[in-house]
Amino acid sequence: MRVVLLGLCAAACGDNVVDKTAACRLGTAASASTIEDRYVIGEAAPYAPDLALAARDGELEQSIAARRQAAWQIVERVLAPVPFSEPALVQRFGVDASLPAWHSWYAKDDFERVFKTLYRDLGPEGRAARAPLDVTAGFAANAVALDDDPAWSPQRYDDHVAGIDTLDKLAGIGGASRVGYSPGAMGHLIQSYAKQDACRTAADPDRFAFDPVREPHAVTQREALEVGECELRIVGPVQAGRGDVVVTTTGEGDLDLYVRRGAPPTTENFDCRSDGDAADEACSLAGEGPIYIALFGATAGRADLEIAYVTEDVRDPACLDGELPRDAVVIKADWRRQFTGEVLPTYDTSASAMANHLRGDAVWSAGGEADPSPAEIYTIELPAGLRFR
Repeated sequence: MRVVLLGLCAAACGDNVVDKTAACRLGTAASASTIEDRYVIGEAAPYAPDLALAARDGELEQSIAARRQAAWQIVERVLAPVPFSEPALVQRFGVDASLPAWHSWYAKDDFERVFKTLYRDLGPEGRAARAPLDVTAGFAANAVALDDDPAWSPQRYDDHVAGIDTLDKLAGIGGASRVGYSPGAMGHLIQSYAKQDACRTAADPDRFAFDPVREPHAVTQREALEVGECELRIVGPVQAGRGDVVVTTTGEGDLDLYVRRGAPPTTENFDCRSDGDAADEACSLAGEGPIYIALFGATAGRADLEIAYVTEDVRDPACLDGELPRDAVVIKADWRRQFTGEVLPTYDTSASAMANHLRGDAVWSAGGEADPSPAEIYTIELPAGLRFR
């Protein structure tokens, strides 16, 4: 309601009135999935996962080039254009009448509409029995929920669509939600309602569980570390299955290796220690639990760390009805309100800069600033005239 009032004020007061809210740096955004916007967008676009990706674990662990290629393919799927359901916008904007797939995804308003409708339709007996919900039907009904909303007459809706007359306003239909859920993710959350409800009153689950989701397989995790003199650098944990965990380091300086199951090691509390006079150390212990590693710098030094172990992933999340499906994706967006003359920070992502950023004691700080145009950064305009990017 607040956004509507602001829009009326802007229309009534004229275009020459100074925007006093701009000086306050207000960043309030409209909800991402109002009933009218969902009607314009239609059902959220599904995410099509690469089902062969899991079989490439060994290749991805060994090759940064393969990981980058796979990551960019995921980005391509998330950014794929999805046409609007509203034909008037398709006619007005042509091929531009689309949103990136992630911006069509579901947000809080969608969750509330879908869950409340499905839960109500279960009836008293179904609710008492925590009967399953038909999420597919819920998503379909959510896309046309405006048809049953008496507040939205055909004329009001036509006026709403007519007001979408620029590309920035077109992108603004998706709203400025900070979290978006693919249909696979939102559907799984809704279907898990009985287990989530039980979690509200149950004791907190253990931090680690030992129910394997797939056959255990051997992996080797590698990391390059720099350790200061007298610094105790903690790495992990890794969730190890049955079998030994073998940890080795090679490098420069005098670095001592400490390994512990269940908690970060200290120089007094550990399950295995290797404290020679160099950075070349080795340690092993039984797995079957979370394994933490620490490097102590008797002198400043650097080391290439290798952790060889057998994985065991968790099958049954404590508060979800089974593991997330492959098409379950969650997007978190950082929207910045656009003010006249305001710039955004820029960051150096060159190889040398990234090596420094990824050090445990490094600070990820801005290296400059920029004022990108809508052609350079995703920009939206909400109904009240607020612009975000």
